[in-house]
Amino acid sequence: MGDISGADVTALMCTSIELSADWAFKQTDNSDPNAWLPVKKVPSTVHQDLIDNKKYKSLPPKLHSQWDASKGLTTF
Repeated sequence: MGDISGADVTALMCTSIELSADWAFKQTDNSDPNAWLPVKKVPSTVHQDLIDNKKYKSLPPKLHSQWDASKGLTTF
């Protein structure tokens, strides 16, 4: 944690950011704007998100996946 001497401590204590909604992910090398898939709930795992988006028929058989696990993953 950095030095906060001289900083407005009240402002620092009152700031919060909600990170539990509006997440999405896609295969990094897929440039299609429709490639982004929603994340149903946070926290989550990539495997659960793929199941929720019907990209996995079941877990764990990787043979059923339409997702290339050797590719990168991008989230926002």
